[in-house]
Amino acid sequence: MADLREVLDKALDEQSEQIRKLVEEAFRYERSKEVWTTVVCKHCGKSGRYSITVDLPDYKERVKAIDLLLTQAKGKPRETVKHEGVIGIKNVTQMSLAELEEEERLILEAHPELRSEPRTAAG
Repeated sequence: MADLREVLDKALDEQSEQIRKLVEEAFRYERSKEVWTTVVCKHCGKSGRYSITVDLPDYKERVKAIDLLLTQAKGKPRETVKHEGVIGIKNVTQMSLAELEEEERLILEAHPELRSEPRTAAG
């Protein structure tokens, strides 16, 4: 049996034009709103209030469409977890060599990307 994701991926590839049209339609979505306007007659100077219907871009629905598309394409963003820790600040000049080495080890464990390559005699 084929992997379900492969089957869905193939089905989406076959329907890509219809999906593109659906996305375009979502971004063109507008809503009608009834507003009142005051009009002054240029001949007699009398004013009157009239109701008109206008089509406005529905940004709320557009944002929902973007969110849905990104969630489906990329997955939901991972939840950020806040970690709190106590950091003791001590003047480096007051630390022993063993304390400095321990501090360096802890930092490099937390951030391995900071490790530098060992230097050779030539460089």
